[in-house]
Amino acid sequence: MTYFMKSYKEYMKNLTLSQVPEYFMKKKEEGDAKKGSYFFVTQNLDDVYGEIANLDISWDETNPIRYHVGKESSILMNNVIESGTGFSEKKIVKVNGHDAYYLIGARKEARKSRVYMTACVLANFCCPQTKRKFVVKINAHKENFPGMEEHFLGIVMGIVCH
Repeated sequence: MTYFMKSYKEYMKNLTLSQVPEYFMKKKEEGDAKKGSYFFVTQNLDDVYGEIANLDISWDETNPIRYHVGKESSILMNNVIESGTGFSEKKIVKVNGHDAYYLIGARKEARKSRVYMTACVLANFCCPQTKRKFVVKINAHKENFPGMEEHFLGIVMGIVCH
């Protein structure tokens, strides 16, 4: 199935999200060029699970000299592993010329006596030019993940940070 891609350009935040599929709706936006976040959601799967997928893109000021993408990736992974997520794939991709770690995992979630499998995507990178670090967190219902996986990678690689 083919979807149109939307672009969200924020001059005041010095940020463009160039590959967001049309099935994501922006629910929340906060911050400025130094620190902020976007939160997108899809339609609800059911009343218990909620959205089929959600997308959280955040950025914060950092010292690019001290930033190590591998170390930050490990810290992010450890925070998510505490919630029962196991990671099965880890790769380095280029985001606007910057090295980014792209991790794929899954976890079981129990909600109101139902058990769901949720796919998780984490990505992080640093932009030395704007002195910001970016973190992308995506959660999707496991059965819907294969059809969305290519879009998730496109979202991450479509971040234009300067």
